[in-house]
Amino acid sequence: LGIELGVAGDGARFRETYGINGLMLFFAGRRDASKNLPLLLLYVQEYIIRRQRMVTLVLSGRDPLTLSRYQQRFVRDIGFVDEQTKADAFAACDVFVHAGTQESFAFVLMEAWLQQRPVLVNADCAVTDSAVAEAGGGLAFRDFQTFAAGLDILLQHHDVATQMGAAGRQYVVKNCQWADVAARAETAIIGRA
Repeated sequence: LGIELGVAGDGARFRETYGINGLMLFFAGRRDASKNLPLLLLYVQEYIIRRQRMVTLVLSGRDPLTLSRYQQRFVRDIGFVDEQTKADAFAACDVFVHAGTQESFAFVLMEAWLQQRPVLVNADCAVTDSAVAEAGGGLAFRDFQTFAAGLDILLQHHDVATQMGAAGRQYVVKNCQWADVAARAETAIIGRA
């Protein structure tokens, strides 16, 4: 798919609007088992408890959400938002997290990378794992230990996170411009005709 490259997020505006201070993780998408949101909530909770380090997990999406009392302390649910607010959230986050295992493209990774943010994805999803490896735009996790280690790297080593975010943006610019996508689609269709 193609992506509009001119979308610029304003992270400071997002943080001010929603009162977000400190470390921020962001997730955008359906809130169901296919996106593994319950696992993500569990892992972030465990990370906070074990590392004694507070992070805010911002969630954007349409579906209803039930949170435990403890999860309500670190989750900020902004619901379904317009495209500019979503771009602002990507720009505001330290890491975009995506635990889903059933992706066909993961457009949200491209949106995160467009705002030069590193991503942490589930290694059990071939699509996101391959995209991250090809782009050099983040890390993948297999279990809680690798999730926590990935967050440690991305949250504590700003230079590494910045390099990964920049590499992700380069990947989007190289592979996801509408004109290039259309040309590849035309070649694929003509090649089969």
